[in-house]
Amino acid sequence: MGQKVVLKPWSPKEVHKDQKKMKVKRKSERKTNRKIRKKEKKKKGKKKGKKRWERKARVKEPYLSGKSKIKEEKIKESLLVGPKEVRRVILAKKEPLFALLTNILLHASPCVGKLLKEFKDVFPEDIPHGLPPLRVIEHYIDFPLRASLLNRLAHRTNPEKAKNMETSQ
Repeated sequence: MGQKVVLKPWSPKEVHKDQKKMKVKRKSERKTNRKIRKKEKKKKGKKKGKKRWERKARVKEPYLSGKSKIKEEKIKESLLVGPKEVRRVILAKKEPLFALLTNILLHASPCVGKLLKEFKDVFPEDIPHGLPPLRVIEHYIDFPLRASLLNRLAHRTNPEKAKNMETSQ
């Protein structure tokens, strides 16, 4: 460790020659990686066919003339919904249905599973005796007596309901 190292600067020719070698090496690595990826895709395509969370569905679209056109489209069967899909449902004025899954692990690598198996005694299946059970928290506003109701655009209330609420206080 106590040795001195002296770096000798390269001439421009040597630098250029080294860069060419590195460029050729990178290209060959990319080609081999592409070939490997193509082979893997072919193997996956033969095994699965369709993706697990996608399927094709035939949808009839009505024309103005009364005839209908059959259109194939991909439908996602995933548990996750993106913002575009939520927006599409809202703009179509359809009633959105939501399910909240609390105990789902979407993308866990195998090493995480092995680690969890090692510490199975640390993560018990049931809740320990001293802890409260899982429950939903309900949020509400508790108005004090004689509090006036907000009448702004975001908080506007029905006048009849407001009178009933004020008289009940």
